Amino acid sequence: MDRAIDYIRTLQPEAVEGLRPASDAEIDELESSRGIRFSEIHRTFLKRMGNGVGGLDFGPADPTLAALRQAFENTTGSPPPDCELFAVSGDDPYLDVFLLRRGEGEPAIGLAYSVFGGDFESLDTEGMSIVAGSLSELLCHMPYVRARYEPKPLKFTLTNRQPVEGAMDRFDRVIRENGLELVWFSTAMTRVAEFGETVLLAKQVPGTPLAVSIGTSNRIEFAAAHWWMTHDVGLEIAP
Repeated sequence: MDRAIDYIRTLQPEAVEGLRPASDAEIDELESSRGIRFSEIHRTFLKRMGNGVGGLDFGPADPTLAALRQAFENTTGSPPPDCELFAVSGDDPYLDVFLLRRGEGEPAIGLAYSVFGGDFESLDTEGMSIVAGSLSELLCHMPYVRARYEPKPLKFTLTNRQPVEGAMDRFDRVIRENGLELVWFSTAMTRVAEFGETVLLAKQVPGTPLAVSIGTSNRIEFAAAHWWMTHDVGLEIAP
């Protein structure tokens, strides 16, 4: 968590201003009152920004301890063992954010319709939409896009029109063969690669086509990246 905060500070210093930690006592109180146990990574998150997330953008969802407390007070039961309530939606369509523990490493990030006022037993874990491969990705990806991708004068997105088996594997091969560097918060579903003045943002949510956005201020690098994505990976212009 500290690595993510320090990294965001290099991209958007203002985004981490105003982070307000929650104390161990505050976290313990919520755990005891609800008979739950926060995962270590979630607890660390709360200890860094549980009472205020500064300028970090979680959309309409609120990941603070106060929002979690209110949600638990107004909802019966507990989330299933393989998922953990992370942020509570405050706007229609009321999609809450969950940490999904599926093997080793950081949990993935999923969205599900809120059960606020209902019972967590009605939570549709199978129908969750996965939006990030890790908490580090969730925290760092948007600051990176805003600081490193959006300012580029040349931007282009390529994709498969339908899901294609092995598309991300081909992208990875292009990265290796051309000596590109993956940014540290890349995950199984999201790759962020850099070379020269160029960034490549690749994302493939399970069951959807691979999409790669190219951003650069160098036309020669742009041409090279475009060739790799169309010729070597097999992508097309996004509709």
